[in-house]
Amino acid sequence: MLSSIIFIDDDESVRRTYKRKLSRLFGKDYIIECPELVRNLEDMLLELDKIEDKVTYFIDEDLVHTGIAGFKGTELIEKIRINEPNIPIYILTSDLTRVDEQLGNIEFAIDKNKWDEEKDKYAQRFLRHINTLKTIKSEQAQRFDELFAKSLKEPLTEQEKSEYDGLNVIRSKILVDEAIISAESVTELDRQSKNLEDLYVKLKALKDCRDAE
Repeated sequence: MLSSIIFIDDDESVRRTYKRKLSRLFGKDYIIECPELVRNLEDMLLELDKIEDKVTYFIDEDLVHTGIAGFKGTELIEKIRINEPNIPIYILTSDLTRVDEQLGNIEFAIDKNKWDEEKDKYAQRFLRHINTLKTIKSEQAQRFDELFAKSLKEPLTEQEKSEYDGLNVIRSKILVDEAIISAESVTELDRQSKNLEDLYVKLKALKDCRDAE
């Protein structure tokens, strides 16, 4: 499966233009996705979650220009960073003075007006950031497998359980708590099982008593 590079802009014609530009820049090894904007920020995040294997975002700052979106690029980036802390994100703008280039949530800001003349200079940095992300993902996958293997033999500590949950969210967006439980969870499950057994005994006794009558 090819990795996805996401370009987000409120203008459809700009999306078409940059899809061509990014396709030429990154080649056949990546898919360029240009999702349409929606009004609500949370709904936009849900749309982005549908795209698999994302490795980079290019996001325009002035997403409210056409009135379609109710959020700016920096606001969207802030939300993306919650679940995707390591993915490279670049903000595009026609006016760099309106963007804090030291913003901690982005790699750097890009002047749309200078894209064509500076794209080759940026390309190596883009690919280096993507390779770094892939290395992190590989290390996370290895750690996930280590914790999963341990969980099959013994309960994880609370710290390991917390680490596993975080890795599992990144890995699949679906928590599989049935397969990995802490010592405290084992105790709780045992208690619930004992309660069900006691209830079964009481119900059976009542049934036997009624049958005897």
